[in-house]
Amino acid sequence: MEILKLFLFLVTGGLVDRVTRHNRALIETDYLLEQEHESPLLLASYDLLRRLTCHLKRVNNHDSNNFNVNHESEQTSAESHLLGCLESTEAAGAIGCLYATFALAHQKCTSPTPGQTGSSSSSAKLMALRTLKLLKSIGQVDLLTLQKLLGAEGTSLQWRLIASHLITRFLKEEPLEEIKDTCAATQSSPTAVLILTELFTVLGYFAVNNTDNQLVLQTAGAGSSVLQQLCTLPFPFYGDPRLAPFTLPTLLAATHKNSEATAVLSCEMSYQ
Repeated sequence: MEILKLFLFLVTGGLVDRVTRHNRALIETDYLLEQEHESPLLLASYDLLRRLTCHLKRVNNHDSNNFNVNHESEQTSAESHLLGCLESTEAAGAIGCLYATFALAHQKCTSPTPGQTGSSSSSAKLMALRTLKLLKSIGQVDLLTLQKLLGAEGTSLQWRLIASHLITRFLKEEPLEEIKDTCAATQSSPTAVLILTELFTVLGYFAVNNTDNQLVLQTAGAGSSVLQQLCTLPFPFYGDPRLAPFTLPTLLAATHKNSEATAVLSCEMSYQ
């Protein structure tokens, strides 16, 4: 009960709005374009929001067995307030943060600087992991909220570009023959594969039973569509038992009851 009161205090006190404003300030000053720049406050904030969202999931599971009218009322108020704030602010600016760090930074850095290896810094990897985990936690609590958040006009285009850049970028960074158990990666030093598995999970939540969002993944920009990228992942993502549980359900969610998406899948995976 005390945890719920603390939860309500943080949410109603404007936590999400404060994180959003801080994130917007970093974006407007181009701070996130520099891959070596660290933002511990933003990372900690996204982790806190993820934990608060996960707490909702645990409480919901607990309340299914223990009915209390007053407690349920407070819980419903906290949940609706938090989810409403996250939806209206694009997950406390997480989408804008990912777009600036990966998609926009890629567009502006047309030529590498001397000595640049092309690999992502640990701070950029942490930013990707924390924001994707936050998005995943929203989907676990309320799937419709996540789908509306990422599928909104304008946001869906950014999300498609983010997903495409993350797949392209992190596939190049880690030789598949050196893949270790994704659970062995530490939260302070995430691997490229761990980030991709989180991305695939969010993409699955985004597309499942949602024709409009499936269309977003089918739409190609300058390069391949996200669906085409998923279909042409290196074989270990579908053959390795450590990775297949992340990629196969995502591909199913992106094509389920969608003849056009299924046609893309058949074409991309055909041996002919």
